[in-house]
Amino acid sequence: MGQSKLSPVLRFVAIALLCCSLAGVSGAAEINDRMSIVDAIQSVRDLGLDVSYSSLLVEPWMRVRFTPKDTDPLHALQQVLAEYGLALEESRGAGWLVVRVERPVTARTFAVRGRIVDADTGTSIAAARVTVNGRQVTTGADGEFEITDLSGSNRNLQIVADGYVSLQRELATDDTASEYVFDLEPVALPNLEEITIVASRHSMFDRTVGTDHFLTAEAIQLMPHAADDAFRAFHRLPGVAASDFSAPMNLRGGRGDEVQVVLDGIEIFEPYHMRTLFSPLSIVDAGIIETAEVYSGGFTAENGDYSSGVIDISSEIPGSQRRHEVGLSFTSTFARTSGQFDSGKGKYLFSARRGFLDLIADKLSDENEKLTPRYGDFFGKISHRPNDAFEARVGVLFASDDVSFMDNENGEDSGGDSSQRYAWVNTSYDPSDNLSIGTTLFSGRVKNAEIGMLHDAPETFIDRENFRKVSINGLQSLLSWRPSQSRLVKIGMRYRDLASDFDYQINSFRQSIFFNNSAPLEVQRDIVKSVRGEDMGVFAAYRHQFLPSIIGEIGVRWDKQTYINTVGESQISPRLNALFRLSDRTELKIGVGEFYQPQAIQNLQIQDGIEEYHPAQVATHYVVGLNHQFKSGLEMKVDLYSKRYRRLQPLFENSFDILEFAAESNFDRVRINADRANARGLEMTLRNRGNDSVDWWLNYSLSSADDEADGVKIPRSWDQENSLTGSVVWHGNYWTFSAVARYRSGWPRTNLVTTPIFDDAGNVIGFDSDFSSRNQKRYKDYSRLDVRLSRAVPLRRSEFTYYFEILNVLNTKNECCVPDFVLDDGAVVSVSPNINDFLPFFPSFGFVWTFGPGAGDE
Repeated sequence: MGQSKLSPVLRFVAIALLCCSLAGVSGAAEINDRMSIVDAIQSVRDLGLDVSYSSLLVEPWMRVRFTPKDTDPLHALQQVLAEYGLALEESRGAGWLVVRVERPVTARTFAVRGRIVDADTGTSIAAARVTVNGRQVTTGADGEFEITDLSGSNRNLQIVADGYVSLQRELATDDTASEYVFDLEPVALPNLEEITIVASRHSMFDRTVGTDHFLTAEAIQLMPHAADDAFRAFHRLPGVAASDFSAPMNLRGGRGDEVQVVLDGIEIFEPYHMRTLFSPLSIVDAGIIETAEVYSGGFTAENGDYSSGVIDISSEIPGSQRRHEVGLSFTSTFARTSGQFDSGKGKYLFSARRGFLDLIADKLSDENEKLTPRYGDFFGKISHRPNDAFEARVGVLFASDDVSFMDNENGEDSGGDSSQRYAWVNTSYDPSDNLSIGTTLFSGRVKNAEIGMLHDAPETFIDRENFRKVSINGLQSLLSWRPSQSRLVKIGMRYRDLASDFDYQINSFRQSIFFNNSAPLEVQRDIVKSVRGEDMGVFAAYRHQFLPSIIGEIGVRWDKQTYINTVGESQISPRLNALFRLSDRTELKIGVGEFYQPQAIQNLQIQDGIEEYHPAQVATHYVVGLNHQFKSGLEMKVDLYSKRYRRLQPLFENSFDILEFAAESNFDRVRINADRANARGLEMTLRNRGNDSVDWWLNYSLSSADDEADGVKIPRSWDQENSLTGSVVWHGNYWTFSAVARYRSGWPRTNLVTTPIFDDAGNVIGFDSDFSSRNQKRYKDYSRLDVRLSRAVPLRRSEFTYYFEILNVLNTKNECCVPDFVLDDGAVVSVSPNINDFLPFFPSFGFVWTFGPGAGDE
């Protein structure tokens, strides 16, 4: 496999970032608490004001302790100088001179005490977060708080409480102990378009903190997760079944391909790196994500084509000043830069990653094996808003990877490479406050190549080549109209021109004493196929606020695919969602609807000899969700769901070894033709944000997922009856410690039932094997504990963060698969599975350096 084509791009971006950090940008900046005193003086000088100082008075270590509110640059500079007993004195010429005042300002300690109440009712507000000069406390049930031993002349107070408008105030400085009563205004109900009525929704990566935000970007960054991959953070959501070695997930009992991934409004057809290595990582850099909304059931008519869920990712909105990041870990290196231009009308964001999983591969491979996985990706976005009504955005996403594997002992030499390119232009036009029109033009290309052989004479001989190319070009548009405060209408359309080329060849011979009476299994296929077609869909939704506490939405979508052979087939999907506010702290949401999923044009099952597409499968969702916030600050979310499938597409699985080369040619390959399937469950999340130094959350899921054929129910291979995930994060002044623990029931596995076959001399010459009792046994229960310790080091206009983490710190032996079997030819001849485990104790470390004028931006 050759060098990745992305390398020159990555080198260019790394060099560009270094140049940006050294070059700087001329111009004045407002004085803020991320500057040094020297920088503050220079910012005033940049405005044309002559300010002189002696390095004996103004030393490089002095920093601006607070952001002054005064807009006059000289007055603002006076305020920050006063913290060090310095002042500005007009010189005999036309400028000013920094001098030491005769009586330096001395810091006094003071305390702030008070009570937080509802401005409308006068009742106390519990769990409100009060911050004074960087010190934070949380109010108790009586709404009272106290912060002591404060110092400094600045007394900035901020109060944040869920459901209320945040309050900021400069406190009086004429006493040393003050008591206050603060009235917080309840948050006015947002526009209907901003209200989330989907029952099963989790917000991830958002920079803000709210009751519907499962994990913020900061929380995800501080937690241990393999290779710092964004999609592995989704594995911690309730209802998710995911393996240690793959980034894709099974959501609420659905298959892995039933989850749609959307980035900045366009669907990413294959959002994972290294398909030949079971897709261990996503192609979306976690550092560019602004928000990720995960819908795991009952989503509205706006989303179609998928049966189980949607991951809707929005890329980061750059801050007002340039910000750069570079980082290095055991698995990858990355560089990012963002900022604005044209007086803030334009914004840009670029990110590049280069991955090297060699260290992990060496840890997981046997001595005689050599695995070399490499990957890279690049994301870029430029936006421009010439006026308040119009904005245009251009985005690109490139990804490539290269995997090679060699096992000299077993005669395997295989590998694969892939490349993906996506580009899009979207515009948003808001001609009035109640009308919004968005349009997106997009294009994508995906290429995969897999080549390999396994020559282990005399039992195994395999030569295999698999090439696939997919292209997507399309246009989509969305219109949102709010005829009144209580009504919202959405109408949308999407058109895609699709093409997929397949070239697959295999010539295999396998023989095993454990299968098929020792008779060989031969598979020869040579399939070349090109498919062209269109995919189109439209939807309409109407949302109405019947009462302040009741909101409902009814929607319907129509979809059609011309590349599927079912003549004239189209799908109509009705959806119904509703929100009931039972109290100020309690919400009840329901969702009912049908969700069709056609077979994607790139997912033709060529490897298993199928050359035609199947009709769209359909799942009916019933979802009820309850959210409640306790006065103590504890938050609870409970979901009940039922998902019923029909018109299921056939599924191919290997009963034992799911990780082998050319799995489609093995004895244990089975075709699953289920008449219907069912998934149901209960999910509960508890989290506590009431302590300023410790944050914790806990998820529990009770669920089942099964296929039904001829009246017999069989557990799906990813069925997990019980699942429990919890996390705790401790924040110090500089150090942060986090731990994530996970437990789940063992997944189903198939038991191999064998009957020995003897020759005339009584010797075992083979076995009559039966593994038709699919998934009737289970692997042992799974458990894992990961920990991370990180430290942030503030530097001049930058921050350096380094971390050390351990995955599977207890080195738990978690079973994953059955690569082979062991023969016991004692008094009783028997065959037992040799069960492998995965992800042993694995330490890792890395660092991130954030620099530039916007390094302190949130």
